[in-house]
Amino acid sequence: MSAKKDQPVEKLGYEEAMADLEAILAELEAEETDLDRLAERVKRASELVRHCRAKIHGAELEVEKVLKELPAQAEARDEAATDDGQDPPF
Repeated sequence: MSAKKDQPVEKLGYEEAMADLEAILAELEAEETDLDRLAERVKRASELVRHCRAKIHGAELEVEKVLKELPAQAEARDEAATDDGQDPPF
């Protein structure tokens, strides 16, 4: 087992967790995994899937938040651009 696989799932970034999942999948597809190790790898894969889903959900929430803020930021920018303290020329 590599040091990366020994890390607690919570400490892994999304890309690291996905790479670990892919390695587990390759190991399982090889069909040479001993039964005791199989149970351990499936448990780890389950934890990684939960972790990745949580990361994706968090990213979705962050994107939604940013998208909601964009119209307000654009409006404030437009108001600042037209509010130069001078009367309109007409």
